Amino acid sequence: MLALSVMSSLLSIMMEILTDKMPWTGMKSKYQIYNHVIVERRAPPIPPADAERLHPRLLELIAACHQFEPAARPAFPEVLRVLRNVADEMEEAEENARNAASYNGSSTRPYAV
Repeated sequence: MLALSVMSSLLSIMMEILTDKMPWTGMKSKYQIYNHVIVERRAPPIPPADAERLHPRLLELIAACHQFEPAARPAFPEVLRVLRNVADEMEEAEENARNAASYNGSSTRPYAV
């Protein structure tokens, strides 16, 4: 189990990579962020448009990493396992999409990174 501060840092980095936006966009002060995380025990908000295009297991991982109780958070090896599985699944989906596109001349990506 990782400390909430470590998980919060990991979440912030993951969300910035996945959404191409700084976490906590829209919050105007450190107090709002503190209240959101410490008082209300909530994870950083993910804009609905970004949530719709992210892999469901990434959304689950973000939620799991931000559990307030340390015992409820995944261990780092579990975080890596989930990330690897999602990456493998996305690679396979992209390969399938490329193969399908070669038949109908289009290109699609099932999920954003």
